[in-house]
Amino acid sequence: MDLTGLCDICGKAATVYTCGLCGRRVCRGCITLGGVCKRCAGGRSIKADSKLVRDRVLGDRGLDRRI
Repeated sequence: MDLTGLCDICGKAATVYTCGLCGRRVCRGCITLGGVCKRCAGGRSIKADSKLVRDRVLGDRGLDRRI
């Protein structure tokens, strides 16, 4: 389901998506392919996004990131 609203990062009125880590509502320009907003991705490239998400999820669950 598409929701329209204001992006929590840039303030643009657009279709918004929810960040998989922090829950911010963000526009297409402020979310990475992995479903993480630019702030949670820490400015990393999209290529690094999947590793970032994996490391955070494993860390949050107390699992070894070297798996």
